[in-house]
Amino acid sequence: MKFYYSLAATAAALLIAVATPARATPIDYTLSASGTDPLSLAQINFTGTFVFDPSGPTLDTVSITASSSVTRTITFDTPTTPISSDEISATNSTGPLPGAPLHITFTNPLTNAADTVASIAWSPTPSAPESLTNVNGQAVPAAATPEPSALVLMGGALGLFLLVLGATRRGRQARPSQPSGA
Repeated sequence: MKFYYSLAATAAALLIAVATPARATPIDYTLSASGTDPLSLAQINFTGTFVFDPSGPTLDTVSITASSSVTRTITFDTPTTPISSDEISATNSTGPLPGAPLHITFTNPLTNAADTVASIAWSPTPSAPESLTNVNGQAVPAAATPEPSALVLMGGALGLFLLVLGATRRGRQARPSQPSGA
């Protein structure tokens, strides 16, 4: 019985030593969205990537390109501080009119799951952004690196159990120099 208590204590120590608490980390997203400009009635397409940390929330990097048949192509590459975990904001830093704003709001807070674009407000110039109509699209996170799973930890505990069990059985076997039953 003493053997099982020591085995349980060893397995518990292994789980405590290896397990790490979950924490939010920046997530890479790919964005594909579009909306209709209410003034020109042109469809504006938004494609690109961004890195969002929901624990802040902070927008670490962004590279989203807006293109249409009636405006020049603009790349929004300067993150601005998000107000909440369900939106991103950026401006462009290059081109003839730097400082043009982009605000994208999502249906849900950004997590490791794909999220639908709820609204887009933008301007091709550094002026007040206008909201687009008929907005659709989504942000899809890149494949996340999995944390160590409980199955791996339990496999380690089982391996330790089998190792100790084998050593215990070998210790109980009669040796050639000992009589049986001693």
